[in-house]
Amino acid sequence: MIRKGLVAVQRKRNTKKGFTLVELIVVIVIILVLAAAVVPWIMRHITNAKKVPCQSNRRALIYDLVDALAMDEAHTVRDLQQMADDSEIKCPEGGTYTVMCTGDPLENTDTLQIVCDKHKDSISGDGGSTPANPNAASLGLWGDFQKFAEQSSQKKNSALREAFLKEYGGQWPTLTVDGETYYIQPFYSESADSSLPMEQRTWLYATKDSGTASNWSVPYVFDPVTQEWYGATKWNGSAGGSANILSKDADTLHDTIANSTHNGTDRPTWKKVEKFQEDVPGK
Repeated sequence: MIRKGLVAVQRKRNTKKGFTLVELIVVIVIILVLAAAVVPWIMRHITNAKKVPCQSNRRALIYDLVDALAMDEAHTVRDLQQMADDSEIKCPEGGTYTVMCTGDPLENTDTLQIVCDKHKDSISGDGGSTPANPNAASLGLWGDFQKFAEQSSQKKNSALREAFLKEYGGQWPTLTVDGETYYIQPFYSESADSSLPMEQRTWLYATKDSGTASNWSVPYVFDPVTQEWYGATKWNGSAGGSANILSKDADTLHDTIANSTHNGTDRPTWKKVEKFQEDVPGK
């Protein structure tokens, strides 16, 4: 009798329902889905929280640079970059500040920007925050070269470039495309109408040569109208070519980039570079 009772109790215990394997899997999947949705949101807010002190520092720094322009203590992007390098205002997380300008800061300080390579955004002269301009180095170089050429009595391309490089610290900014590094250099058109504004008579190109000798056939050129990089193509249309940049002025260079094709084909000589990185020397 006692034995039968024990068997009955054992059977009763065995009839208690637990979690099935399917139910456990469903619960785990739900947890993983929630984690996948919540964790990125949390990380994004942590990242943004770390960015705020850096943005505040750059706002303070850019106001100092604007004051320097107003006090005639700086005239070029290079001058402003030197002031930023010497300033005690830094990124709290060790990022490097790069000064750039999409126009003439003397005429419009809103075109002045400071980019942090750690946080990948820029603070403009009006205090606003925007995504970092990938052409920061080239625009800074181009703007400084225009002013240098305007003020120089020398109007020969090679002589201008050589003198400018010394003023610029002896190193060109770099353009990296597909893991290959090229030197961004300015070009002055001696054949352009001297009555044109300097931005119409100058442009940029990038080449493997880091010297100051003029290069007529180059792998990359900066369209002065669209302000975008274009790479020369090979005859079959693939990347990695080299093409002539001789043009009378910025407009004709733009037309050449937009419309030129390889002889006897409809394949364009130049193609827009979608992925690239620019770097300032010493940064």
